[in-house]
This record gives sequence, C-alpha cells and structure tokens, in this order.
Amino acid sequence: MKKNLTRKDIAEAAGVSPSTVSRALAGSELLPRSTIERISEIARDMGYHPNVLAKRLATNRSFQIGFAVPSVLPGKGTFRTMYFSNILDAVVKEAFSRGYGVSIYPYELENDSFITLKTGKHVDGFVFAGLKKDSGLPLALASENIPFVIIGSQYKELNVPSVNCEPLPGITEMLEALAERHVKRLFFVHGDMDYYDASEQKKALLKVTKSSAVKLAGVLNGNYSRSSGYEAAAALSTKLKTGDCVFLANDRMAMGFYRYCYEHGIQIPLDVSVIGSDNDDNAYGLFPELSTIEQPRTQMGQAAVSMLIDILEKKKVKTENIKIPEKFLIKKSI
Repeated sequence: MKKNLTRKDIAEAAGVSPSTVSRALAGSELLPRSTIERISEIARDMGYHPNVLAKRLATNRSFQIGFAVPSVLPGKGTFRTMYFSNILDAVVKEAFSRGYGVSIYPYELENDSFITLKTGKHVDGFVFAGLKKDSGLPLALASENIPFVIIGSQYKELNVPSVNCEPLPGITEMLEALAERHVKRLFFVHGDMDYYDASEQKKALLKVTKSSAVKLAGVLNGNYSRSSGYEAAAALSTKLKTGDCVFLANDRMAMGFYRYCYEHGIQIPLDVSVIGSDNDDNAYGLFPELSTIEQPRTQMGQAAVSMLIDILEKKKVKTENIKIPEKFLIKKSI
C-alpha cells in the first residue's frame, strides 16, 4: 500500500478528476449517489485517510456529533449507569464508522449554549439521551433548525426524529412464559414516570395483562434505584403468595429486591419469581440468574447516529420515529 496517498491517486484509480474525488468525499449534492459511493469505496480500499482539518475547511462542517446527557444522576455519575454507557459505546462506534467524532455535553447547559455549539461549528448536530417528558430543549432547538435525534423519548407534537424501544413484544413474551408456568398473579414496580420509557412500559403491561391469564395484582412506585426495589420488596412482603411474580422496571431495582429477599429468607424462585428489565451486565452477578427484558441499547444508539448523519448529509429528510422491539430472556428467577 502506498504511503501518503493523495486525492490524485484516488482519481487515477477511479478514472475521474481530482476535483470529482474532492466533491465525492465531501458528499457533494452535485454528484450522483452512485458516484459518491463508488469513489468512497475505492478510497477506503486503498487506505486513504483525508486530512480532517482540510475536510472541515472545505465543507464548513466540524464532522463532530454532540452526545448530550444529564451530567449527574441521583446517587451516581451518568456513565456509571449502564443505560448511558451502553448507548455511548454504540454512538461512538457508529459515528466513527461514518467518519465523525463524538463530543459529550451535559443537559445543564442553557438552551442557547447548544445553539451556539452548532452555529459556532463545534458540532454538526446532536444525539440526546435521557430527556424527561417535560423538557423544553427539543422545542428550543427545533425552532432554530438545529439537527438532532432523541433516544428514549418522543415529542410527537414537534415532529422531531427519535429512536425508542418497543416494550410490547418483550412484555408479551414475558406473560406467555409466566402463563406456561401457571403464574396467576403479577406485581409491577414501575420506573420514574417523568420519562417516556417508563410510561410506555407501564402502558404496554396494562394493555397485555387485559387478555392474559396472568393478572396484574398491584402496581408500586419506583424510581429505577436499588433502594426503591428494596422498598418495594418490603412493601410486598405481606402480600405475596407462593407462586406470585414481581416485575421490576429495571435490573437495578431487581438488585434491591434480591437484597431484601436474601436478608429475610425469601427464596427466589421457590417463594416468588422475579423479573427485571434492561439485561444490564451488572445484574449477571445475581443468583439465581435474573430473567429480564432486554433493552436494545446498542441498536438504539446506532440507529440514532445513522439517522442524524443521514439528515446532516441530506440523505434523508423525512422525520422518523424508530421503535426497536425488546425481547424477554428466560433465566433462573422464574
């Protein structure tokens, strides 16, 4: 492989002029998509890496994506939470594969700061994760035509692009598995209802249990913390009957539930079945192994970045609201 490849080398291999190579690698709208893809493939095969600074100057773009998250969560740092760290991994990998870098920004910035980051060419667009349902940020950015995609929430009234999980398939599979095991009663500990994911999960469960042999015997408040799972177990300890099942809105709450059961001699699954949601790596240490509904975080992060870059490169102008189905993983806790 030749060192210090230039655009002239790519042009000779592709049978086009150097200026055409420049336009193709910049994604110019003046060229057919087939030409851009052919030249880009030749450049990749030859091991050509364009000068990033020159690319930015030529296109007036940063080729940076801003990944915006809450800077601090109650009791822990943002990326100590598997939800955000899993999505970040996918965002970085997908962005890098498309020639973009990723910068991380906290929600605590004023709305104007996000607008300045875009207008000042620090980033080309944003991916947001963890926005609450009442956040005013999407409206502020949409009104300024700032490109962005939201993960884990949806603002239909604004018609902005989003990527979410679809809880209905996983919950349906879960109830079918419980019915096969002759479980009659299910208790649900929901997550923080300030978030779209939590309300959609609860809505899906209420819908499916209407026609299921497994009846919803009670709903308890939770906030996604281990302590709220522990408290839910304490509240249910006098209500549970042998053969009942408790479904917790995330695996962290299930960890707290397990802790209470261990301390009070309640055997899982002999006395009560337990199901979490997320399929967090941190839950693998639980014994017996936790049955859970897998949240497709990697696919969500990849889809959000792919959609944003398509918008930035004008490959896609139609607003999309993608939903990726969850699935139930049967393990040893039921």
